[in-house]
Amino acid sequence: MYKCEVCGNIVEIVGEGVGTLVCCGQQMRLMLRNTIDATREKHIPVATADKGKISIKVGEVAHPMDESHYIEWIELLSDDRIGRQHLRPGG
Repeated sequence: MYKCEVCGNIVEIVGEGVGTLVCCGQQMRLMLRNTIDATREKHIPVATADKGKISIKVGEVAHPMDESHYIEWIELLSDDRIGRQHLRPGG
């Protein structure tokens, strides 16, 4: 996933090439998944599987989902599938 720091466009790569992604005249920023974070208790997603159902919880403490700061989506990648859940402020 790449994000434009000017307009906020987000692009997901499904096949990697040799070029660079540019939006609004600037290179887009590669968005890295959270695996280490100083506020780990609120930002690191944890997936659990039970009887074929996967549940995802973000952090040990509920994350504030304010209009000015919220988690936009959670994405789960497996060998041949991608699942994405979009989240909203107040959710």
